[in-house]
Amino acid sequence: MAFLQNTKLYALVQRISSLDEGLIFEIVFNDSRIKDEIIRLNTEEQLFRRGIDSDGKSLGTYSPFTVEIKKKKGQPTNRITLKDTGEFYDSFRVTANRVSITIDADPIKDDNNLFDDFGEEILGLTDESREKLKEMAVKKYLEYWQTNILR
Repeated sequence: MAFLQNTKLYALVQRISSLDEGLIFEIVFNDSRIKDEIIRLNTEEQLFRRGIDSDGKSLGTYSPFTVEIKKKKGQPTNRITLKDTGEFYDSFRVTANRVSITIDADPIKDDNNLFDDFGEEILGLTDESREKLKEMAVKKYLEYWQTNILR
């Protein structure tokens, strides 16, 4: 075994044996591009474009009064988007640790709590969004492997 210790193969085996999957998960999902994509999928794709929560359920429709306000602002009127001033969307934050990803946002709007009105499911990704994110995360994971393991 001593004759293998100075080989590239031995060095690769050492790097692989010291892998910490939790650490790699944390590194991948704390990448700013991944975090930005999670927020984009949640806010722009699900809430704004489709008017749905993380379970794929519709957030409902606006009252006739709100429809008139939205028309004047040039905003969508056929679905609730939870976007008026953009303050709620701007409050989205993503954190990742070794085992999970957390999406958080400030749900307080005027005197209302959006979680009370629409449920905490407004934060989170649908299965479709998770699939899109998975493609990006796999690329980042492979990039990590190439840079840190297979070097």
